[in-house]
Amino acid sequence: MQNVLTFPSMLNKTKKQTMSEKIKNFLTICKIRKEAIYKGKIEFLENECYKFYLEKILDERYKAKVVDFPRFMYEQRLTICSEAIRLSKEAVAKAELLWGRKHIEKCYKKQLQVVNQNLKNKK
Repeated sequence: MQNVLTFPSMLNKTKKQTMSEKIKNFLTICKIRKEAIYKGKIEFLENECYKFYLEKILDERYKAKVVDFPRFMYEQRLTICSEAIRLSKEAVAKAELLWGRKHIEKCYKKQLQVVNQNLKNKK
């Protein structure tokens, strides 16, 4: 077996970060995490709005006696109502645009309480 020479310039040198670079990296990671959490909250609110609009749309279709998929297919997400999706995305985007992040946070907390209360009542 032949010995392999490694020269110091070829070794993987890790550059030591200064304290300010470490703080910058930490803050950017925190910002990325915050945005991911906020995006999850937006998706949750859109999902809850979808359920609300779907209920209204299906009630209207039932009253008008329009032939469509059965209600359980929508509730189990076997089929999707594009109109309800569009309305829910518009509602959440408009609320975020008009009232900002704090309003979205408040809505998320309130809706989470409502969902938790409904789960407790079902048990």
